[in-house]
Amino acid sequence: MQLASEIVYPIYLAGASDSQESVAKRGDELLKRKASTANLEDAKLINRLFTLFNGTASAENIAAELKVAPAPSSLRVRLMSVFCRSIAAANAFPYTLQCIFGCIYGSGTTSRLKQLGMEFTVWVFKHAVMDQLKLIGPVILSGILRSLDGSSSTEADSTARDVKIFAYQAIGLLASRMPNLFSNKTEIAMRLFTALRLEDQSLRLTIQEAATSLATAYKGASIVVLKDLEALLLENCQVEQIEVRFSAVRWATTLYDMQHCPSRYICMLGASDVKLDIREMALTGLNLLNDERQSPAMTVDFNYPDIVEMLNYIYSQQPKLLQSNDQSDGKLLFSSKTFLAMIKFLMKCFEASDIPDLSQEDPSHSPVAKMCVVLEHAMSYEGSSELHALALK
Repeated sequence: MQLASEIVYPIYLAGASDSQESVAKRGDELLKRKASTANLEDAKLINRLFTLFNGTASAENIAAELKVAPAPSSLRVRLMSVFCRSIAAANAFPYTLQCIFGCIYGSGTTSRLKQLGMEFTVWVFKHAVMDQLKLIGPVILSGILRSLDGSSSTEADSTARDVKIFAYQAIGLLASRMPNLFSNKTEIAMRLFTALRLEDQSLRLTIQEAATSLATAYKGASIVVLKDLEALLLENCQVEQIEVRFSAVRWATTLYDMQHCPSRYICMLGASDVKLDIREMALTGLNLLNDERQSPAMTVDFNYPDIVEMLNYIYSQQPKLLQSNDQSDGKLLFSSKTFLAMIKFLMKCFEASDIPDLSQEDPSHSPVAKMCVVLEHAMSYEGSSELHALALK
């Protein structure tokens, strides 16, 4: 009589991980020949495999002869690769939690097990049912953050790098599935922007993708949180690292609407970026990307900022606009492309705004006068011919 694959699978798997070469070879053979059809979605099998992994040493109510010692590292590595293929394993609470923390923090863990623990975390965040995710998500997230805190940004080891890649992927996945875990404070946003600046180039694309997922989690955030994020994005929209600038502009256009002055200012700065994808995203945020192809009638569908608020915000960010152009020695206060985007956008705001009767107010403080100062600065000697032509027009 042949035993079911699910019954013999744990035994052959343990054999295949044995330190004796002859035993390991035989275990591997039997695993492939007699247990390859085992159903990895069978809850009883998965529970037995988790018992093999975690052991039963901590459970006092089990008879001594039935206790199982935690698996050695070689077997744990094989078990982890099984768990990362099983949706039942992703939903086997509380074993999943014990297993992940055993890999990341357990005594005697290895860098390979840490890597597999993080990979399994990504798998769990992707496939766990929501009821279980609510229980384990916050706990595992704090574990991931602790793990990242304990790592250095100069680790050259490829396994350590993979641990971080999975850690950031896990944060991105959890943000897309449990946005309310992130949206009430800015801590994780600040962490990701800092990581984008400081981590090795090979990690930045993964962190950028996690940041993009995180941005959507903040969509329902409070006014206070959105205000704090505004400052974070302004701080990061012109730094050296491309991925940081990309994320700053992406967040500005994702989180805020067209009427929000600070985010539109970030888009104006992004309009002169050396990277095409950042420039296009910034111009889209200003409704200028297809400007040449749009008819004037199409532009009124957008709610542009109040022209006075937009001008005041630009002046607050660049106080030198208050000085006369003669004092700037012909140097531009913004790059030509930023000035171009700024003038075009301000003209759209003008067209959409109800300008008060200019005869009733101090002409020097009117939006028209302030706009003329911007145009005057745009005429600086350093400006491009395209900018000069637009300002004159």
